[in-house]
Amino acid sequence: MSETKSIIERVTAMLVRKAVNKSAAHMKKRTLQMETLEVREMLTAVGFHSVVDATEGAESGYFRLERDNTQGTLTVNYQLDSKNNGCIYSANCDGWARNGLDFKCLPGTACYCNYGSVTFADGCGYVDVNIETINDQYIEGPEKVALTLRTSSNYSLSGESTATLTLTDDDYPVTVSIDSTKNATEGGEHGYFRLKRDDTTNALTVYYNLDYRNTGCSNSAGYANNGVDFQCLPGSNCYYCTGSITFVAGQEYVDIPIKAIDDQYVEGNETVSITLCQYNACGCCGANGVSYLLDDSAKSATVSIIDNEEPVKVWIESTAHATEGGENGYYRLRRDYTTNALTVYYNLDSRNTGCSCCTGYAKNGVDFQCLPGTSC
Repeated sequence: MSETKSIIERVTAMLVRKAVNKSAAHMKKRTLQMETLEVREMLTAVGFHSVVDATEGAESGYFRLERDNTQGTLTVNYQLDSKNNGCIYSANCDGWARNGLDFKCLPGTACYCNYGSVTFADGCGYVDVNIETINDQYIEGPEKVALTLRTSSNYSLSGESTATLTLTDDDYPVTVSIDSTKNATEGGEHGYFRLKRDDTTNALTVYYNLDYRNTGCSNSAGYANNGVDFQCLPGSNCYYCTGSITFVAGQEYVDIPIKAIDDQYVEGNETVSITLCQYNACGCCGANGVSYLLDDSAKSATVSIIDNEEPVKVWIESTAHATEGGENGYYRLRRDYTTNALTVYYNLDSRNTGCSCCTGYAKNGVDFQCLPGTSC
């Protein structure tokens, strides 16, 4: 009987110990959960207080953040929407302002990095993420900036984590057209393409394309060559088709001059054609976008360069035979127009070359002195 009692007591003691241990583990877990909740309750809550829109060239905008505990400094991390990346220019991102281009880079960010941070000063319950606009001349319309607060172990988020403001554009569409033209005369008056715009407030650079047949490397009949038949157009060179011209502030008209180069070649009248465009030689329209619109009915034009050379006729008028050891012979050339100097080219028969061995044919430089401009 005493042995049985001893066994029962040992089992009972074991069960009691297990119950006590289980209860202790539960209490520890519960304590940890309570401590975690207390830590969370102790974290400063951060959220958006207000948002103010920005206007290009006028008022800056801002995202104002607030916190519920002003003790100590506190750094809050944020990120811009990917469409606010300063390295993006795409039709898919129209309507989105770009960091570092449409507004100054936010603290901690760069054109290619959308992540940044802002710090609450000790004792301050508010801090602003300022949107300072960059005043350009590009027609963009209203654009958005979206800011998202990022989570951290140093604070908790309160309310919506993303806010959006609008950047209002102050640039109004300027329309550019070709207003008139004037032909050029070789050795006489210059010609021009006269451009006009309907808003003269700011300086404005306008791009244009020459017809590819007007490049200095082209040999297309009837087309004047840039830098060869007329002086290189502003912003262009002999090899590229694209140029540019700038209106100064307050200027309504500007001319692209066609200054003919007076040569001695009989070319006939030749044309120069341009088309206004919104992009430069690289296919770009500047850092942000277009700065003017085009009048589709008046964006292309053609002027002529009037040649001042009359066709000169040249012929062999007479000849005289030569006698070895006696009189020289000659070919006498004649022309019907004597105003300018004129160089005429000729070919010797291949059998008259100094290296020829053809019987009955005199050799240049061997049987007679080398003719002007030739060699053996």
